[in-house]
Amino acid sequence: SGDHRDLHSFPTRRSSDLPFLAAGLFIILIFNYIIMDQENRRKFLKTVALAGAFTGLGGFSLVKGMGKSLVGKEKPLVGKGKFLKKRPNIVLLLSDDQSIPDLGCYGNRAIHTPHIDGIAKEGMRFTRPYVASPSCSPSRGALLTGRSPHSDGSSRLHTWVLPEIVNVVELFKKGGYYTGAYRKVDQQLIQHQFDFYGGNKAPLDQFFEERPKDRPFFLWFGSHHPHRRYHAGTFSPPHQPSQVPMGDYPYLPDTEEVRQDLAYYYDQLALFDRECGEVLHLLDRHGLAENTMVVTTSDNGLPFPRAKATLYEPGIKVPLVIRWPGRVKAGAVSNELVSLMDL
Repeated sequence: SGDHRDLHSFPTRRSSDLPFLAAGLFIILIFNYIIMDQENRRKFLKTVALAGAFTGLGGFSLVKGMGKSLVGKEKPLVGKGKFLKKRPNIVLLLSDDQSIPDLGCYGNRAIHTPHIDGIAKEGMRFTRPYVASPSCSPSRGALLTGRSPHSDGSSRLHTWVLPEIVNVVELFKKGGYYTGAYRKVDQQLIQHQFDFYGGNKAPLDQFFEERPKDRPFFLWFGSHHPHRRYHAGTFSPPHQPSQVPMGDYPYLPDTEEVRQDLAYYYDQLALFDRECGEVLHLLDRHGLAENTMVVTTSDNGLPFPRAKATLYEPGIKVPLVIRWPGRVKAGAVSNELVSLMDL
């Protein structure tokens, strides 16, 4: 109860406390040095020297999983280095209700997802990505703000991020990026902040035609697939219930009805993949692919029992595939634990 706007306000360390903290740390280090033998003292001094040298480098922030798979030597993804000579465009392709392993590149050979599989072949596939919430609005709020749902005001379905919370669209715009979105954002206050919003009807090439050609861009494509409702005839040729690998869903009964429902779910995933292919084609046609990072992921797990809206693995473990030509090695795989809140 009470004003939920205060939920994100946490006490912070005052700057006046820092000298006392530093002095305390110094005393602890000196005490440990005194009680060490000669060999351990040498190791201790070497460690302190290396730590000081690293701190002096400016504290580059490295994404551990991607940092190991950069082309050539490890380089800073952000920071003061000359790594990013030209700021990249960024495209986010977001499905609506999809779990690992429901893509061909994750081992499901029954699903027709050639375009996303191609992104994985040309980029990096993550094996342990998790969302901040198993429900749509809170998960997307965390993705857009980098904050947990309880602290940004969107802790429940169809609740919006508080207007005073900084979001990534604002940051991109302040950095000179042109921002656009299609289809589903499901954070209404943030949706209105995009420079361009194509909704459900505007053609995909409209954004690329209207964008300022002298500025980098951020494009959010929030598909409605594979969200329910399901029915026959949405994709041709349709996926066959007999080919569904029920071993991937040990929490569901292996019945004809469940297999058919999963086959419809696969049809919807194929439609999402087709949309991804259209965006990739536009990047190629406009000569933008080489300087564009493409991120493919989902907001929460598949819409089945024990998945979406639950904290079981199928509800919060989603695909994450990133392609960044010249920056990330083709066919790379990261087994690091990843939160989409940090994306």
